[in-house]
Amino acid sequence: MTALDRIEGHHMVPAEQTMTGIGDAVAFLKRSVWLVVAATLVCAVAGTVFVLSSQSGYLASTAIMIDPQTQRNVLRDAGVIDFTYDNGQVEDVVEVLKSERIAGTVVDELNLIADPEFQGPGTPVAGQRRRIATLFLINGLDARRVGQSYIVRVSFVSKNPETAAKVANAVADEYLKYQIQASRDSARLTSQWMEERVAELGLQLNAAVRAVQQFRAANGIVGTSNGQASLIDKLTELEARADAYRKLYESFVQRLTENQQQESFPVASAHVINPANVPLSRTYPRVKLVMALAILVGVLAGVGIAWVRHLLDHTLRSPKQVREELRLPYLASLPRWHSPRWGAPSTNPKEVPDPPLSEFAALQGVKVSLDLERRTHSLRSIGIVSLHSGEGSTAFCAGLATLFAQSGTNTLMIDCDFRHRTLSRRLAPNARAGLLDLFLGGDDGAIIVDPKTKARILPLLDREALPNRLDIMGSQTMRELLGRLSATYELVLVDLAAMDQGIEARAIGPFIDGCILVVQWGRTTLGELRDAIEVLQAGQVTLFGVVINQTEDGVPPMFGITLADLRSIDWGSSLDRLALRLTSR
Repeated sequence: MTALDRIEGHHMVPAEQTMTGIGDAVAFLKRSVWLVVAATLVCAVAGTVFVLSSQSGYLASTAIMIDPQTQRNVLRDAGVIDFTYDNGQVEDVVEVLKSERIAGTVVDELNLIADPEFQGPGTPVAGQRRRIATLFLINGLDARRVGQSYIVRVSFVSKNPETAAKVANAVADEYLKYQIQASRDSARLTSQWMEERVAELGLQLNAAVRAVQQFRAANGIVGTSNGQASLIDKLTELEARADAYRKLYESFVQRLTENQQQESFPVASAHVINPANVPLSRTYPRVKLVMALAILVGVLAGVGIAWVRHLLDHTLRSPKQVREELRLPYLASLPRWHSPRWGAPSTNPKEVPDPPLSEFAALQGVKVSLDLERRTHSLRSIGIVSLHSGEGSTAFCAGLATLFAQSGTNTLMIDCDFRHRTLSRRLAPNARAGLLDLFLGGDDGAIIVDPKTKARILPLLDREALPNRLDIMGSQTMRELLGRLSATYELVLVDLAAMDQGIEARAIGPFIDGCILVVQWGRTTLGELRDAIEVLQAGQVTLFGVVINQTEDGVPPMFGITLADLRSIDWGSSLDRLALRLTSR
């Protein structure tokens, strides 16, 4: 069984949610909050600029109700057909209201040719002023049917509120005049046709009556009781035809009389139920609607951009990627840590965030797993390595060593980062001996104890800059030195240089039990990690697992300021001080 299998067997990989659910969506929104805010602000500014630069418009409306009863009667052949308003006829009314004929008449009545609003920029061509004013009026006019009712709402938008109300009422009045004139013209044409038809029916009636009289006289028929039956039948037929012409004639005469009355007193088929009033406030631009749409577009654009960025993001961000993409155990996720003393998580409950989200709790989990492994297998030396510098491997090494030391484990930290020596500079700045002295056969005075963390450290002094450091790291002497230290101390933690800074991890890797790979959240790509893991495994370096460092489950900081920093500000005192400064000037 390999070290990797043993670590997994002791539950170094904690349980995790493999399903994408609400929690993942919330985490995604938290990470993208500033991008969404920025996109929303940009769109809000654009909406504000649009509102401020748009020309004000005032909307005035009037309502016209169409009479749904029978509007006119048309005689067709010998019958009478009644037509009532249907949906198509109501739409016809809407089109008439928006017609150029109505608009042109309103332009003449209100003398809109002289209004600069209805002429536009520049000097119009002679004879086109009325045409231009008419088109401007049609452009600002709107007529719509209200639902499925017989009411049509006529609206007009103008820069001037009085003009808006005046034009809307004028259009409605002109339509009523048009209806009356159309009714009068229709009645006049109908009367002319009916007069001709009555004259024709009169002649036909007279001819039918004469035919009856001539038949009686020719056959000597005085009544209906004498004469032959055939003569009586013929007479009855002639009398019936004469009676039919008489009834039709009388009906046409009555219709003609009614139509002549309608021509003398025409009635419109519509009336105004709500005249337009002067608007008290501007209607356009609709500030609330524009700003609401701008904010909505900004939010959607921000979320969309964040989602595209998420799809194109191939960095390590979740334990699931460690297990499925890298095929390695996941050890822990460490949040961004703001410790009062570098490298040593405080045990003071007031200084340590509440578990399980704190780095202290995450390090405790790694420590417990390593303790379980050390009880059953030989696990004495562990290397701490990262792919890039600045990913927090040194801080993780110091924090983990502190926890082991405070629990009573005889722990040693070895600084093997020849490039930065961060561990030595922070925890042993005054050391006079170091790793090279011990490597060359010096005494144990090179190992010092940190009085606060109780952890021991073998520093790497600045004067120990050797061009052949890789030969030293991979030498038999280094193997023997690590063997002696592992026999002396219960746990040896080796802080190695980042893999992009050198190959110390490959050189010393076979001499230790294994390495823990520290990866910064959202920085290192999966492709880079795969290549690094292949390099380590080719050098016979055992990897215990991956620690994801500096994770951001909440809202990321903006300009270095977090939400916690904003919440910790005493806004009341700050505002009081600001007010005092302003009043003292």
